[in-house]
Amino acid sequence: MKSNLFSYTIALTFGVTAGLTTLFVIPSQFEIAVWVLLVLFLGILSHYQFEKYKFRNAFVIATFAGITITLTHLYFIKQYLMTHQEEIETFDKILIKNSYRLTLLIVAPIYWIVLGVLTGLTNFILGKIIRTISPNR
Repeated sequence: MKSNLFSYTIALTFGVTAGLTTLFVIPSQFEIAVWVLLVLFLGILSHYQFEKYKFRNAFVIATFAGITITLTHLYFIKQYLMTHQEEIETFDKILIKNSYRLTLLIVAPIYWIVLGVLTGLTNFILGKIIRTISPNR
């Protein structure tokens, strides 16, 4: 079994990088591309890093990456609000005591779960494809 610490370190690095990229580089309307790359990368990473419980481990790694993205957005909350106008409109509808941070913390776990499930499914599908191509594995 390969090192879980390595997988979490990669997920942490990729999560922070994705968080900073969506804040300072990529406009929010193209953010879906970052999410797709994140799902694919973490699905592939977890497929090759874990021998057992691949879906669960992919889910956990992706959730961890999602948490790091959220923490990055919370740390740079002013820049986040400047670059995510659609989110501001949504937050204004469900705003809790004028706190964008608290609202982000309440909404973010939904994204973490979706990210985890999609990454787990990517891992599962990748495993099926690899077994079909190379039955010895």
